[in-house]
Amino acid sequence: MINSIMKNKEKLYTLLSILSLIIIWKVLAVIINKSILVPSPEETFKELIYIIKSPYFVVTVLGTIKRVLLGFFISFILAIVLSLLAGFNNIIYYLLKPIVTIIKVIPTMGIILLALIWLKSEYATIFVGFLIIFPILYENNLKGIKSVDKNLLEMGKIYEISQYNLIKDIYFPSMKPFILAGINNALSINLKIIVAAEVLSQLPNSIGSFLQIEKTALNTSGVFAWCLVALIIGGSFEIILGYISKIK
Repeated sequence: MINSIMKNKEKLYTLLSILSLIIIWKVLAVIINKSILVPSPEETFKELIYIIKSPYFVVTVLGTIKRVLLGFFISFILAIVLSLLAGFNNIIYYLLKPIVTIIKVIPTMGIILLALIWLKSEYATIFVGFLIIFPILYENNLKGIKSVDKNLLEMGKIYEISQYNLIKDIYFPSMKPFILAGINNALSINLKIIVAAEVLSQLPNSIGSFLQIEKTALNTSGVFAWCLVALIIGGSFEIILGYISKIK
């Protein structure tokens, strides 16, 4: 009963927040009164409907989602494997530490430009996403490993539980909240990074390329509309992740 009331309150607050943002947006559009700077919500939603009805919409959205998920899954698998190795072995931990730090410190735009020089546009966008989100996933997983109850590990040693069962039954349950938090952050960041890389690479069948086209045409409502599309994709990722997190 209490959980149901809390969930209803959360939905109400979320709805109020969205409505507040739309009202602020509308007020700004009226005050500025220049659609080339701030288009009204009505203009943007009309443009959004036009984009959704266009024949290239599905291919474009799926193209960007494909790149986001490919970069994410490669990064996720590598982060899981390396974080487990680093969590169990201090030598590997200290060997990886400077590499992860360098990846975190290098400017994102520098990584995008270098990737575009080294690789084809399709692979460059995936590589950039993979590289940027890897430290997030890796460090979250490491925190999860460090949070494991030492008493449980001692008990596991006493009962001679195999390494596989230790990881499956002790480490992963403790790591789960950290893994999910990392996934949530990584997917959102990866979407933004991939779209930014698509803008620079002018990759066909991508949200980024259409953002660049709308910007060149000075169609600000089109830019807003494509940003809304990206926002919907990011929101969908969070909703799906919310359902996954409930699976035991």
